[in-house]
Amino acid sequence: MKKIVTLICFALLGLPVFAQAQDPANTFVIVEQMPILKVDSCQALGTYEEEAKCALSVLAKYIHTNSDYPACTLDQTVPISAKVIVRFIINQSGKMENIEIAKNTTGQEVFVEEALRVMNKLNAEMSWVPGMQAGKVVRVSMMIPIVFKLR
Repeated sequence: MKKIVTLICFALLGLPVFAQAQDPANTFVIVEQMPILKVDSCQALGTYEEEAKCALSVLAKYIHTNSDYPACTLDQTVPISAKVIVRFIINQSGKMENIEIAKNTTGQEVFVEEALRVMNKLNAEMSWVPGMQAGKVVRVSMMIPIVFKLR
């Protein structure tokens, strides 16, 4: 059997002009320039849009490469696919904070554990270009859905 772990990303390439909905901790949800994964080969591309598209591709490949379909679910009657939405904050230094699960479509804790493991590994190994609003570096809340599929 072949495992497939995919990443569906939103809010990384939606490039809105205005900031929206700050929470009490002074964290933005949408800013003029959303955070993107810091990748040297992407930073040389020129425009923010090209860099963001490249970084999103690297992020998807990273999650796919470093994720495993939980083996303990293979012999049980569990869903063949699961979606776990991971929420986190990119701080002004470009590191992830408050990595947590926003939603788990299956209720199976093994998918949550795997999604958190991969996102914590990403945080230890890579950093982000922080978000910008009105010319200032700001904290930005983000969400990434990770889809687990068994084929």
